[in-house]
Amino acid sequence: MDVDNSNTPTSRDPRLISRNRPAPARTASLDTGISGSPNGHKLGVRPPNNPPPIDRQDGAPGDQFIRTLSELIKAAVDTATREVEKDKLLKKKDTTEGLLRKAKAAPNFPSTTAFFQQARKDEDSELTRMDETITKYQAHYRQLENSLTTRWVPLLLRNQSDSDGKINKLQDEIRALTKRVGDAESDASREKYQLQETKIQMLQDRVVLLEKTSGNHATSINAQMRYEKEIKERVDKLSSDIAQFPSQETILRRFSSEVEELKRITMTLDAKLSSLRKAQEEYSGSLERVNKSIDAQRKRLDASNDNSTAFAKKFKEIHERLAPIEKVQAIPPDGSATVPIDASNIELRLKNVEDNLSKIPRPVSSLQSAVQSLSEQLQQLQSLQAMKDDFHFAEMEEIKKSTVDKAEIQSLKDSYNRLADETRRISQLDRAGAVDQAEIQSLKDSYSRLAGEIQKMSQLDRAAAVDKAEIQSLKETSSRLAEDMQKISQWNPAAALQQIHTVDVKINTVDMALKNSNRLLESVRVGLHSLETRYNHLSTEMVVKNMVVAMQEMYPSAGQLTEQITTLKNQAEKEISSLKKTIEQLVQAQNSQKALLNRLQDDVGQRSAEVTHLGESFGKVAHQVSALTEQLEGVRALPDKLQQLHANFDSLTEQYREHVSEIKDHIKGKEVADGQNRIELDESFRELKDQVQNLSSGLNQMKVVMNEITLNKKDLQSLDDRFRRFEESVSADHRDLSEQINALKDSLESQALDSPTASGMQSPKREQSPAGSDAAPLSNYAEMAEANPALALREKKKKKKRPRPSTISDDENERSSGARNESPMTLSSPAHALDNEDASPSESKRKSKKKKKRRLITEGPITID
Repeated sequence: MDVDNSNTPTSRDPRLISRNRPAPARTASLDTGISGSPNGHKLGVRPPNNPPPIDRQDGAPGDQFIRTLSELIKAAVDTATREVEKDKLLKKKDTTEGLLRKAKAAPNFPSTTAFFQQARKDEDSELTRMDETITKYQAHYRQLENSLTTRWVPLLLRNQSDSDGKINKLQDEIRALTKRVGDAESDASREKYQLQETKIQMLQDRVVLLEKTSGNHATSINAQMRYEKEIKERVDKLSSDIAQFPSQETILRRFSSEVEELKRITMTLDAKLSSLRKAQEEYSGSLERVNKSIDAQRKRLDASNDNSTAFAKKFKEIHERLAPIEKVQAIPPDGSATVPIDASNIELRLKNVEDNLSKIPRPVSSLQSAVQSLSEQLQQLQSLQAMKDDFHFAEMEEIKKSTVDKAEIQSLKDSYNRLADETRRISQLDRAGAVDQAEIQSLKDSYSRLAGEIQKMSQLDRAAAVDKAEIQSLKETSSRLAEDMQKISQWNPAAALQQIHTVDVKINTVDMALKNSNRLLESVRVGLHSLETRYNHLSTEMVVKNMVVAMQEMYPSAGQLTEQITTLKNQAEKEISSLKKTIEQLVQAQNSQKALLNRLQDDVGQRSAEVTHLGESFGKVAHQVSALTEQLEGVRALPDKLQQLHANFDSLTEQYREHVSEIKDHIKGKEVADGQNRIELDESFRELKDQVQNLSSGLNQMKVVMNEITLNKKDLQSLDDRFRRFEESVSADHRDLSEQINALKDSLESQALDSPTASGMQSPKREQSPAGSDAAPLSNYAEMAEANPALALREKKKKKKRPRPSTISDDENERSSGARNESPMTLSSPAHALDNEDASPSESKRKSKKKKKRRLITEGPITID
C-alpha cells in the first residue's frame, strides 16, 4: 500500500481516512485567527509604540498616575498569562512526543505517526509565536515601568512626609485596636473560666447535698429495718406466749392493751400528718408566691440589661463625640503667619457657634429625675424586704404551730442550721458573681442617669461638632496656607505659575496618551474575545474517534484494563479519604483567609475613601491658592481682623471649657451619690438572696421529712392491718377452743360415769410402754384436753362414731391418744400449735380422719382375752 500517495481512494480502514483530510481544525483556526487580526499583529501582541491619534483632554495628575499603574498591572498580568500558556504548550508537546514515540514503535499504523508529527509541528510554531508575544509584552512592561519611575517618583517623594505621618497614625490606631481586641479576648476567656468554676462548684454542692440525702435515706431504711426486727421479735414472743397459753384473761388484757396503744399511736400520727400536710400546703403556696415575685424581678433585671446595652452604645457614641471637643485647644495667633481668609464667613460661623453653645441646657432636671427614679426603686426594694421579713416570720410561726413534738422541732432546727452553714459556704463562693452583678448594676445606674442627658445633648452636639470640625479644618488650612505663603514669598510668583502651567500641560499630554492606549486595549480585548469564542466552538469529534480506534489497537485487552481500573479505583478510594481531610482543612483555611481578605478589603476601602477625601481637599486647597495669589495685595489689612477673631475664639473656648468643667463636677457628684446608693442596693440584694436560699433549703428539708413520714405511715398502716387480722383470728380460735374444752369436759364426765371399770384394766402392751404407766385414763384425757384440745375432740368423735364394746380397744385408743399428747411435737413447737389453731375445723376433721384410717390399717386384728 502506497503511504505517500495523496489521491488514493477512500478506504474501508478508518485509520487511513484521516490522511485525505486537511490539518486539524484547531491549529488552522488558530493560524487564521492570528494572521487575520485587524492590525496585522500576531496573537496577544500589544502595539505599545504605535498609538492612534491622541485627543487633547484635560485630566488630573492623580487620574494619570492611576491609569499608568493600571496599565502596568495589565501588562504584568498579560505576561504571566502568556507564560502559563507557554508552560501548558510545553507539557502538551511532551505528551505528543511520547505518543509519537509509541506510534513510531508500532510501524503498522502510519496514519497515527503522521497525525502526531503534524501536531508536534503545530505546537512548535505556537511556541515560537508565544515566545515572540512574551518578549513584546515584557518590553512594553519595562517601558511603562521606566515611565513611572521617571515621571511619578519625584511627585510621590514630595507627599511622602504627609503619607508617613498618616501611616504612623494608622499604625498607632491599628495597635490600639489590637490591644483592645486582645483585652476583650482575655476578658471573655476569664469570664468563661469563672462561669465554669461557678458551675463546677454548684454541681459539687449539689452532689454533697445528694450524698447527705442518700445518707439520710439509708439511716431511715436502717431504722425501719430495726423496727421490723423489733416487730418480728414481738411477734415471736407473742407466738411463744400463745403456745404456752397460760390463761385467757392475761392474753385478752395484753392484746387489748397493745391494740389500744397502737390505736393511740395511729391517732397521734394521723393528727401529726394532717397538721404537717396543712403546713406543707401553706408553705408551698407561700413559696409559689415568692417564686413569682423572684421571676418578676428577674424579668425586670433582663429588661434593665437590654436598656443598659442600649445606653452603653449611646454612652460610647457620646464619649467619642466629646473626645475631640475636649482635645480642642486654642492656638495663639502667629504674627508672621498671616493668611488671607474671608473674615465675614468666619465671623458668621463664630456667631453660630456661640448661639449653639448658649442653647445647650444644663442637665439638672434630668439628673433630678434620675435621682427620683432611683429613690423610688429603693423604696420599692425596702417594701419588698419588709414583706419578705413578715412572710418569713409568719411561716416560722405556722411551722411552730404545726409541729407538736419537741424532738422533731429540734431535728428541724438542726437541719436548718446545717443548711444555713452550707448556704453560707455557697454564698462565700458566689461572692465573685455578686461582685460582677454589682458592677452590672452600677453600669445600669450610670446608663439610666446619662440616658436623658444623652438624648437632649445628642441633637445639640451635632451642630456644635460640625462647627468645631469646620473651625479645626480652617485652622489646618490656615497653617498650610501660611507655609505655602512663606514659600511663595521667597520664590518668584511668575516663575512658580509658569512651572505649574508647564506641569499641567505635561500631565494633560500623559493623560491623553493613557486614554488612547486604553481605547486600543479595548479593541484588542474585543478581538481576543472573538478568537476565544471561535476556538471554543471548534469541533474535534472525528479526530477523537480516530484516536480512540488507534489507542484500542495499540493498547491491551479489556480484561487487563478492567483489572487496572479496579486497582486504580481502590487506590483512588484510599487517596480520596486523605484528600477529603486535606480539602476540609483547606476549606477551613480558605474561610479564615476569606475573613482576613474581607477585613483587608474593608481597610482598603477606608484607605481609598481617605485618599479620595484627601484628593478633594487638595483640589480645594489648590483653588484657594489660586484665589489667594490674586489677593496678595490685600493681605496687609487682614492681620487686625484675624487677631480679633482669635481673641473671640479664645473667649469662646474658655467659656466652653468652663461649661464642660461644671458639667464634669456635677456628674462626679452624682456618681458619688449613685455609688453609695448602689452599695446599699447590693447589700439589700445579697441579704434577700441569702434569705431566699435559706427558705429554699428549709423547704427541701421539710419535703424530705414529709416523705419519710409518709413512708412510715404506710408501714404503720400495714402493721395495723396485720395486728387486726391477728387479733380477729386469735379471738375466733379462743372462742372455738373454749367451746371445745367445755364439750370435752362434759364428754369426760359422762364417760367417767358410764365406764367405771375401764380404769382398772391394762393390756400387756400398756405394761411395756414407759410413757403411760402411772396415769389413769381420766388423767390422760385431762392432760390431753389441757395440752392439745383438738386431739381430745378427735378422740371424742371417734368414740361417738364407732363405739367399741371391748375395753382393750379403749385402752389402746387411750394409749395412742396419750402418746400423741405426750409427744414432743405438741409440747415443744409453738409454731405447730399456732398452725393447728389457725386452721379451720373442717381441715382438722379431714386430717384426723386420714390419720385414723392409716392407724386402722396398721393396727391389725383385735385380740380379746
